[in-house]
Amino acid sequence: MKYVKKDSIESMVLPCAEPFITSYPHHSCYMSILGNNSDYQNAILDAYIQLAFNATGRRLDFSIGVDIVEFMEHLPFLEGKYIDRKVMRQYHTKYAEYIKDHIISGYYVYLLVNYFYISADQDCFHKRHRIHDLFIYGFEGKKKVFLVKDFLGGSRYKGFEVTYEEMNQAGANLELERDWLRGIKSYRQKSMIHEEIYFHTSVIIEEIAKYINGKKSGYASLNDIRKRQDYAYYYGSHIYDQIVKECIYRFEHGEFMDTRCFHILFEHKKCLLNLCQNLNRDYKLNNAGSILKQFQSILNMAYILRNFSLAYNVAASKKSYKNILKFLVKICNAETEAMALLIKNIRLTTQFQMFIHKKTLDINDATLEFDSNWRLKENSDVYFTEEQNAFMQSLFYGTGLEIVMDKRYCDEDFTIRIDGVVAEHITRTANQDNDEVVYHIGGLANGIHKLLLINIEGRCSIKRLLCFYSESDQHNFNSNNYCEMIGVDYNTKGNWRNAYGADGFYLIGGEHKLPKYMTNQSIKFRNAHLLVWDSDSTDERALENPATNRRIMVYQENDKEFDINIIIPGQLKRRVTLYFVDYERFNTELIVQVLDKNTNKLLGETKLVQVDAGVYVTYRACGDIILKIRKVKGRLALVSGIFFQS
Repeated sequence: MKYVKKDSIESMVLPCAEPFITSYPHHSCYMSILGNNSDYQNAILDAYIQLAFNATGRRLDFSIGVDIVEFMEHLPFLEGKYIDRKVMRQYHTKYAEYIKDHIISGYYVYLLVNYFYISADQDCFHKRHRIHDLFIYGFEGKKKVFLVKDFLGGSRYKGFEVTYEEMNQAGANLELERDWLRGIKSYRQKSMIHEEIYFHTSVIIEEIAKYINGKKSGYASLNDIRKRQDYAYYYGSHIYDQIVKECIYRFEHGEFMDTRCFHILFEHKKCLLNLCQNLNRDYKLNNAGSILKQFQSILNMAYILRNFSLAYNVAASKKSYKNILKFLVKICNAETEAMALLIKNIRLTTQFQMFIHKKTLDINDATLEFDSNWRLKENSDVYFTEEQNAFMQSLFYGTGLEIVMDKRYCDEDFTIRIDGVVAEHITRTANQDNDEVVYHIGGLANGIHKLLLINIEGRCSIKRLLCFYSESDQHNFNSNNYCEMIGVDYNTKGNWRNAYGADGFYLIGGEHKLPKYMTNQSIKFRNAHLLVWDSDSTDERALENPATNRRIMVYQENDKEFDINIIIPGQLKRRVTLYFVDYERFNTELIVQVLDKNTNKLLGETKLVQVDAGVYVTYRACGDIILKIRKVKGRLALVSGIFFQS
């Protein structure tokens, strides 16, 4: 939040994320508030599996979008206020003053307005009345404008400015019966959530099955269920026949295609691919390479389909129309096949990966982590980038590694680092038949290593990684897995910043800043659930969160036990500190066992008492280990933070 006060002129701009879904403003609204928090995103992805087509209204949306207000108001991450427009009129309240007061209090405002009074919309301003949603996230007092987001003139969801006077007019001049939002809504992220946040694997399986069979689902509220007439609504795979009928009707009657429908289809496929990628990153997906490839292909088809609809509305050619019908059938068939394969390959719990068995890492392997500047080359198994400083990183096991690139997308100006050090002993070969160039890195010590590749200039590509080790190395794979407990601290409480985490840290439910020698795959939880108590606490036991400068009361927990897999690549033994605290004060006692992941050999065991007060336990560790957190006494087994220092 940014707050400025100069010469009694006030301005405030609340954080406003780029929303994951932009098909309709009601989805973009709450996603802009929540930001791109991966925990929150995973918790709502299962709500975006189901689609619903309203044949009476001739409209496609995600099933929850039929009554998105109910969905938003029951999210555990948001708290909201509401005021009826009748009250605004009764007390002669100015919309601009009401909105400013709420933004100053940290609330985003969401309401319907009449664009007849908003000059930014040149298609409507003083020409015609258009009632639409508006999302407001800030104001600038000097200019006397609000900072808002919506669709203008058929363009994408974007930000623009609305003057105070325009807002007063646009809010007040709207018939009450047309206010489907049922008043003026104000939302902000909830600090005291008191909820477990799950990646609902079992619900995902159930929702996919309903989608395949065209059955009603999608977290419908009681009010929503009453509004949905069975004869008018179609779900899942059954929507495609209805969209085809709608396209035929529009073609025969000379109407424009509803491009919103095709954008929803595109964003739905984006959600499905994102869902599969998250399952893969958490090692909850078998046959990941094949599944991800299929869903990426479906997303590409949906993108082409959306472009055909745009082309049709520019010039209503019969060719574009036939292509639309053709791609609708193709996507429906491909999606049904891909979803059937997906539902068979979802695991219910995280499975820790055994790196020693990985000889080939393709671009769909969860171990390979690409930043957002890498793109998949269409109809190929190649990731490439043209951005400076774009990076890819991965963990691998062995004494050598080959990086296979596509020669056509390789300008050979990049840096390779192994375990944080610029790689030596690199040789280059070319495979002319497959247009491949291969970089071989050898001379590494037996064990797990981190690869970091940074593009300096031009283009760079990745097809796969090949890991090498001798048979004798494989038999000795556990030789570097090491851990010993070296300290316990009951005094620091939540004030860790000057005591721990010099190399990096992983705050449960907060900021993650991992050491340069680790990747996102270096920390994994199994059978643990995220429990959020308070993200703005005054309790001295709560950890300081550098991202917000507030204390957070959050932990991963299980009512019996859970596992943490920590992988520290390279040969150096590093300090790893875990923070345990029971914010509920149930007189908790824990046992922490450290195991060699590959042999299950017990490396150490520590019993912790006085967990209610907050305790740090420090280990010296290297390699691939599992920490098993087991409840002895109290309500939960739990952990709140992990810290690293050399």
